[in-house]
Amino acid sequence: MLAKALILAAASLATVAHGAALPGTNTDNGSTALRPLLADLDGSTAHNISTRTTANPAVEWTEYENRQCGGWSVNYQIPDDSCYLLPTGDGFDIRGIADTCRVFIYQSKSCTGAEFQAYDGNCYDVHAFYSIKAFCH
Repeated sequence: MLAKALILAAASLATVAHGAALPGTNTDNGSTALRPLLADLDGSTAHNISTRTTANPAVEWTEYENRQCGGWSVNYQIPDDSCYLLPTGDGFDIRGIADTCRVFIYQSKSCTGAEFQAYDGNCYDVHAFYSIKAFCH
């Protein structure tokens, strides 16, 4: 079973390397699903094959052009299975968090270090933050 999972993971990476959709691919509901970070060389941000998603989506948010949540906007959603890079906008407004989930925004690109917990219905200035992770149980 592990061998099959590794083969599927390798095929997925090969597809991305040969022009598949990058983070920001639109889904049928008008939101954008982000892909998890790929493993660093030391494996610290690796997407664990054995990880089980408990909520999908765990969090839905809108990214905005400016820090006051104005200008252009794009909707996103992620499950709770990994660390995700934030898009490039400076404003961030959570539209929904699944029951039993908490959402953290990190200054690093690997969901480590300085963080804050984000709550539904608030506009956040995220110009100096780079990753997001949802924890559900």
